[in-house]
Amino acid sequence: MGAVTIPVLLIEDDRHVQRSLTFQLQKLGYAVTCRDDGETGLAEAVRGEYSLVILDLMLPRLDGFRVCASLRAARPELPIIITSARDGEEDKVRGLDLGADDYLAKPFSLAELAARLRAVQRRTATPEGETTPIIRGPLRLDRRRGELIAAGHPVRLSRREYQLLEILMSYPGRLFSREALLRRIWGDDSPSGARVIDQHLYTLRRRLRPFVEQECFEVVRDMGVRFTDGLETASAPEAGAAAHR
Repeated sequence: MGAVTIPVLLIEDDRHVQRSLTFQLQKLGYAVTCRDDGETGLAEAVRGEYSLVILDLMLPRLDGFRVCASLRAARPELPIIITSARDGEEDKVRGLDLGADDYLAKPFSLAELAARLRAVQRRTATPEGETTPIIRGPLRLDRRRGELIAAGHPVRLSRREYQLLEILMSYPGRLFSREALLRRIWGDDSPSGARVIDQHLYTLRRRLRPFVEQECFEVVRDMGVRFTDGLETASAPEAGAAAHR
């Protein structure tokens, strides 16, 4: 049986760099697919099955920053490493703030590239059948039992509400487009219209409001929604009263 290769998408417009990186990645055991502009690279990253995306910044048709932001909204679970000759602090901060998992300044050695790839994969790996509870402030999502405990109180959720909350709580601060959420929850049977997600968010807000001090979900106009990190427990009287409603 041959060695298992890891599928990687390389979005890089410089053909010399593209060939060199492909050669190095193949030596490390990766199966590399290349795209040489931001627009086709983004489309391929959204629809393809990849374990990692390596992204240049100075791309034709759509620059790497915009690709990173759009890809993070559409595929929040997909690791992104930016590789760029732009090594200024401002560019690094911007790339990481837009959702990149790492930023590697060119030129770099094969050893450094390999170490960064391993580190990102360790940080972002999710074991198949993961059952570790997700805890965010007063909210505890018990994935073994399939239930939500808020400030010590069980909260009844529908299956779709549970799936939506699990995705958002798994990646606090990451922006999800409504379309991406529809695809992940409903698959090929996704209902038409983003209002389905908004309706489920409304119900989740109503269910969670007694147990948290602030809004759990941040909606970014025309882009999507993300789970708010750093939640605090609501005052005891309100939470206690809600538990008996």
